[in-house]
Amino acid sequence: YTSNRGHDSISVLDFSGEHLRLRTTIPTFGKGPRDFIIVGDRILAANERDHTVSVISLSEHRLISQMQIQFPVCIVSDI
Repeated sequence: YTSNRGHDSISVLDFSGEHLRLRTTIPTFGKGPRDFIIVGDRILAANERDHTVSVISLSEHRLISQMQIQFPVCIVSDI
């Protein structure tokens, strides 16, 4: 998984031990994804440029919830 700030998405990559392959791209429903974590079947993405944190379904690639946070740059889980 890697965030793409210009594209405002998260790319899912496969690594075969020798090559990377793009599996899919998931929108973050915000601008400037700075950090993200995966919790179960959810991605929490900190969108720095539009001051939001998005909760996204990994399986359906849809927005589940979003909240406003001033300049989110890092997400830490205590799980």
